[in-house]
Amino acid sequence: MPRVLIVNFGVIARRGLLGFLDDAGVDVITESSQEHAALRLREASADVVLLNLDSDGAAVRARELADAFPQLKVIACSAEHPTMLVLPPHGGGSYMSELTSERLEAEVMT
Repeated sequence: MPRVLIVNFGVIARRGLLGFLDDAGVDVITESSQEHAALRLREASADVVLLNLDSDGAAVRARELADAFPQLKVIACSAEHPTMLVLPPHGGGSYMSELTSERLEAEVMT
């Protein structure tokens, strides 16, 4: 079961993600602000980070986290558009994908 850190989503989106991830059998470690994500990652053993792609500097922050934690999969999701930026672990590049519940679950679980 993957462990996921949720970063910088509003209350409604965060609650939706928590419910969705719980239903999928995912262990959500904690929630964090974008500013404290790296510190929280050093304390926890997350497999995946979900970032809010709509926040300022999120794409840059996603790449910084992927570089600093190469074992981590970083997924930046948009709450406003059906899009997600995926940065696979170990420098596997990045790609944009349509954001659907099925695709998000598949990305988190692999």
